[in-house]
Amino acid sequence: VTDTSLTVYTESAAPLNHKSHAFATPLADTAGEYLLLAESGGRRFSLENAKETVWQGETEAAIRSGAVGPDGMVALVTASNRGYVSELLVYNSKGSLVYRWNSGDWQLIAAAVSRDGKRVAAAAVSAEQGRLQSAILVFDPASDSDDPISCCTGYDNMLFALRYMPDGNIVAVGSDAVWTFISSGGNFSAEGDNVLRYPFSDWKLDGYALSGSGAALALSRYGSAGRSGDIVWINSSGSVVCQTEFTGAYRSVAVLGDSFCLLTVDRLTRLTQEGLSEGVAVPGDGIMAAAMGSNHVAVLGLTQVEVYEVKGK
Repeated sequence: VTDTSLTVYTESAAPLNHKSHAFATPLADTAGEYLLLAESGGRRFSLENAKETVWQGETEAAIRSGAVGPDGMVALVTASNRGYVSELLVYNSKGSLVYRWNSGDWQLIAAAVSRDGKRVAAAAVSAEQGRLQSAILVFDPASDSDDPISCCTGYDNMLFALRYMPDGNIVAVGSDAVWTFISSGGNFSAEGDNVLRYPFSDWKLDGYALSGSGAALALSRYGSAGRSGDIVWINSSGSVVCQTEFTGAYRSVAVLGDSFCLLTVDRLTRLTQEGLSEGVAVPGDGIMAAAMGSNHVAVLGLTQVEVYEVKGK
């Protein structure tokens, strides 16, 4: 996704579909065969697949973030024109609005859709007695209730991204910690007391990626000028799979099959349970990495896209 167009590529980096858009600040999310394309700060959005636009929509207030599920369910976090702090909107795969939650206390930041489309979660922040309070709120879009069915909270960690895991857990990334909200058969305790926390307040978060395998964090020491750091993999159960050091200025971390990949200024490596692979050398103009299947990664440079094969250790 660029500021003017959306291009879908095959695993060999051949363009499959290309369309222009007029979104000033586009945001995108993918799941299964679907892609959500929305205008951050605007009101327009669309559900896409690899070949066509499935449907288009428009919200009442400005869009802040959004997520799509494998079944095509769409969740949008928006501002509010109704006197609330923010709103959560949920649409089914046909484009019908099936759920709306108006928040008077919580500033909603991000959303996630469960794999079966039966639950939607949101990351939210508020203030309590001068302290930053964050929450993971879980909703049942089929319910007539206006309240979340579960809520876990904590302090001094601004959550800004979350994702449902295949086992039903929710992994959320914040400014100072990763939270893993543990479910039982896809259900969470109403009190939200089953949460594992991985703090990293002594580190600077340079980047992250979320997938069904958990979260990968690129961390650097304050004062290191970004010339080296650690990459940490936290699985869907909240356990650390591995933590290993990397060298070179950080550029990007991305999902790669059931693992992750790390792009630095001159190298592309794969993160596995055993650590970082030797990887391959890349030109210094690489800005972002994006997986093309389970072993190939596209590196987006200033003027071109190059595809590399990246194997594990």
